[in-house]
Amino acid sequence: MHLLTIRSRQDFLRTQKNAAKTIHTKNIIILKKKSPEKYLEVTNEKRAEEFIRLGLVVSKKIDKKAVTRNKVKRRFREAFKKIFKSNPELFQNHNDYILIARKSVLEAEFKDIVENIEKGIK
Repeated sequence: MHLLTIRSRQDFLRTQKNAAKTIHTKNIIILKKKSPEKYLEVTNEKRAEEFIRLGLVVSKKIDKKAVTRNKVKRRFREAFKKIFKSNPELFQNHNDYILIARKSVLEAEFKDIVENIEKGIK
């Protein structure tokens, strides 16, 4: 299974508006939705096969500094990849996952972030 990135604003808004599942944890809000049909077409072998898409949201409410927001995104990405590699059976094929940071994520340790994501995905 491949891990792709959600990049378009339209896909973010569609997932936020019509999320099939919303999970609130201590540091993160996780939104889950089935991927749009256009990504299921057989135009590229990588996208037509098994994949999930990940989107990360860290707003200026978390911190005004871009350096800090980017650090949070890197930590989210690494935590998600760690879970994805160790437990790929947790993730359903052709789904979009959006991780939205909460203010408390700045003080959280990496293992706490991993635990929160893992709880939310289960």
